[in-house]
Amino acid sequence: KVCAPAMGGVALSALSPSSLQGFSAGEEFDAFKFQAALEAWCRPYALECSKPFLTKWYNDKTASSTQLIDAPETSVCFALYSIPGYLDVVAEHFRRIRPESDYVDSAT
Repeated sequence: KVCAPAMGGVALSALSPSSLQGFSAGEEFDAFKFQAALEAWCRPYALECSKPFLTKWYNDKTASSTQLIDAPETSVCFALYSIPGYLDVVAEHFRRIRPESDYVDSAT
C-alpha cells in the first residue's frame, strides 16, 4: 500500500484520487510513474511534487532530528509543496552558497 500522510487534517487517501489507484509498494513499484500520477493529482489543488528520493538520502542531508523522516532507509519519498517553483529556488540558493551540511534546516 502507498503511505498516505495527512494534509490539512485530511488523509490523502480519503480524497480517493483516481490517478493514484492501482499503485502499491513492492518490487514492481515505478517511482517515476507514481510521480507523474501524483503530479496529476496535485494539479487541481495547486500543489507541486518533487522527484522521488530515498529516506536515507534525505535523513543523511538533515542535521536536525526534528526534520528526520521516520521510515525505513529504502522508502521512496516525495515532497509536496504549494509555492510554485519552490524547489528550483532552494536548489539555486544551494548552488550559490554551497553548504557542507544542514541542507534541510538551512532551507526551512
